[in-house]
Amino acid sequence: MLLAVVVVSITASMAAVSPVGAVAARRASANAQRFCVPTAVIVDDVQKPVLQITPARASVLALTLNRTAKSATKSIGRSMRVMASMYSALGKSASAADRSKVAFAHATKFSKALKAVVAYYSTHCVAPPVQSPNFPVVSGANQAACLADAQALQIAETEYSTLNGGFGTMDQLLGAGLLSARSTMHPAITIGTPPGGYTLVGNQVCNNLPVAG
Repeated sequence: MLLAVVVVSITASMAAVSPVGAVAARRASANAQRFCVPTAVIVDDVQKPVLQITPARASVLALTLNRTAKSATKSIGRSMRVMASMYSALGKSASAADRSKVAFAHATKFSKALKAVVAYYSTHCVAPPVQSPNFPVVSGANQAACLADAQALQIAETEYSTLNGGFGTMDQLLGAGLLSARSTMHPAITIGTPPGGYTLVGNQVCNNLPVAG
């Protein structure tokens, strides 16, 4: 009987560190990164009255939602595609009257989808405290500044990739007129790290922020 208990215990311990389980955990973490980071960039805009969103911005939101839906759960992915459908239609509308018609036609489904996405984001995407080797505990003001700067750069990257089919360096974003000045908190952008994405390179206050493609 004792031997059987020991065998069961060892088997359970082996299962707990199973390579398959570790791979699954890494995949889940990667999916969370691919969902949470781009959603953080657009979550404020999607909660604004839809008619306040410009056609150009609506097209960017549609693209971001469709891309991010691939890394979401099935139900949240469907909700994101519902939202993307409306923003896509808004982006193609030629007049204010057409935009109003689109907003009215999609209102019920969009509202339900938005509520689901925002609720999921608020419970699954919690930003960790920003830390730095030189500043172990970053003040609340610095943390907020780092996050705001990162979000502005991610918006610019999303717009750049919409227009050019790929992400851009800091110089390319400036050249495209998507930034008014070079960021001092994330002074450089490394393209291709992680693969298919980019990394916002932080200064001595802000951490590096990898963004999956």
